[in-house]
Amino acid sequence: MDAALAVATIIVALLAAVAVLARPPRTRALATAGALVLTPVLLLVQVWDTPQLHPLRNHPLYTAIGAALALVALGLLAWLFARKPRLFPVLAVIAMPFRLPIETGGQTANLLVPLYFVIAAGALAWLVPRLRGGGVDPDERPRGWLEWALLGFVVLYAVQATYSLNFDKALDQVVFFYVPFALLFMLLSRVDWDRRLLMQCFAAFAALLLHTLLYASFLEDPATWALLGIGTAFAPVAARRMRPAQRAEGAAPARARVPAPS
Repeated sequence: MDAALAVATIIVALLAAVAVLARPPRTRALATAGALVLTPVLLLVQVWDTPQLHPLRNHPLYTAIGAALALVALGLLAWLFARKPRLFPVLAVIAMPFRLPIETGGQTANLLVPLYFVIAAGALAWLVPRLRGGGVDPDERPRGWLEWALLGFVVLYAVQATYSLNFDKALDQVVFFYVPFALLFMLLSRVDWDRRLLMQCFAAFAALLLHTLLYASFLEDPATWALLGIGTAFAPVAARRMRPAQRAEGAAPARARVPAPS
């Protein structure tokens, strides 16, 4: 196990945790930017020697041109998300099933490359206004036990990976799944959801949920984190709608006890 990779694994997990749990918007934006930079670096370190990347290694000029075009496309998609933020959850749902098998650590990992691209563009669209705006965050809301539990799991997993007998597998889990999904969770939990947007995603979610239950490990499937993120976004709305009804029910007996005027 490379000590530098072990430290980087813990750092990227901590960055994801800060991106979700920290209160100052600028701190969360900086942590998100750090995770966006460090995660693909670790991912490339893991897959660089795989047969699938043989053409990239042998043609560095084409690789550089492809990387530049990918960055341009990423910037354009982030610009589109900034103008039309409701597109992000729809494209995230559409991108979830598409996977690219990569051999790493003697095993095959299915990388969700289209979903990674959508998450990176959504995170970029989210963090730029907060870096410019300083302390202003229109999506600010309190963090609950679910956020702390999920990100605590991610950080604990990264720490335990440093003394794992199969560090390569643990690193794959962190950079291929847990950190990108944590950012997906954060972004979806801050979407301004309504019935129309939810119905647009519902059909795809039904198939993905079945896939989660029958095929993938619970925390290794993006559908799990997406559903949790949406649920976290809806919880405060449901609570606000329930409180007036509860107050009205509690006030009804009090009104019944007021004697009628003679």
